[in-house]
Amino acid sequence: MDFVVEKIEKVMENLERALNNIENGELRLAIADLRHAEENSTEGIYILLAELEEMNKNGKWFHNG
Repeated sequence: MDFVVEKIEKVMENLERALNNIENGELRLAIADLRHAEENSTEGIYILLAELEEMNKNGKWFHNG
């Protein structure tokens, strides 16, 4: 899970940079930062899905709700 936390932190950093770049008129840099945020988010999702699948295989998965 530490790796997922790192990915989330990177997403937040990417979004913060994107906001700063937009404020400074650096739209191309903002787009690049947003794409990096998207990539890091996607990687985090895949890691979590793999974690859930592993938990399901081990019988540890349960549904909240």
